[in-house]
Amino acid sequence: MDERITEYRDAVYEQVVKVGKSLGNVTRLQLLNILAQGPKTVEVLASTVGLSVATVSRNLQILKQINLVAIEREKNFVTYRLNSERVKQLVTLLVDVCEETLPEMTILEKTLAQETGAPKR
Repeated sequence: MDERITEYRDAVYEQVVKVGKSLGNVTRLQLLNILAQGPKTVEVLASTVGLSVATVSRNLQILKQINLVAIEREKNFVTYRLNSERVKQLVTLLVDVCEETLPEMTILEKTLAQETGAPKR
């Protein structure tokens, strides 16, 4: 294979790995899932996930660096939102693939349904 093509391919995959690494964190996945419901301030996000504002801010900055989220500033408040509908689809697809391929997901869902009476997804 032409060396230029190999270099290009490797460079492309390096960019994809950046997104993959950002998704490999429970807190960041939780934040993306919450933001899929609509824009939120850092304070609301921190309260929702039960972490400090500083921790949530650090994780949001990582997501912002790779353009999965965007910010809107209004006075002293910073509101975060998903950068596109595709980000929401990515998170949904990731969960769907896990449900399809990981038996643990089915076990977790059944356990939750039994313990809470909630219907399975």
